[in-house]
Amino acid sequence: MIIPEEAEYFMTHLFAQRRNGHDNPTVHLITYAAPVTKAMLCFNSLEFYTFPELPAGHTIPERIRIELGILAGRLYVDRTEWEGVAAYVRGEDNEGNIYPEDRIADDPAAFLLEWLSMRRRAIDVLHTPMGRICTGREMEHTDSSGDEIGSV
Repeated sequence: MIIPEEAEYFMTHLFAQRRNGHDNPTVHLITYAAPVTKAMLCFNSLEFYTFPELPAGHTIPERIRIELGILAGRLYVDRTEWEGVAAYVRGEDNEGNIYPEDRIADDPAAFLLEWLSMRRRAIDVLHTPMGRICTGREMEHTDSSGDEIGSV
């Protein structure tokens, strides 16, 4: 992770690499902003803007997206990410096996609530999807317009 000023520095080198005919770059800059509103969920795919463009078919591992989101203080997850993030917070793998050594804290949910509250001081995180995950609640069900209509 780098700050915008560092990105400008690297962009200069990446442009020079491209001008010199290097077709297989070893470094890519990937734009990311923690989804703190529903409209920002598009950033979490890590495909919003990359330079140079990632190779066709390239995917970023789910765990990297989850950990980056936690570090950045994300508050929103969509349906496709819900189970993966919830399992990560519980310290489980995709099969439900618990690995205490991989947990981010002894009580990951409590740690994450505290972390998100610190990162997003002005926002009540309990009423966000990440707050729901940390408190063990189910995902809100939404209708086709995106309006919440109750729990799943």
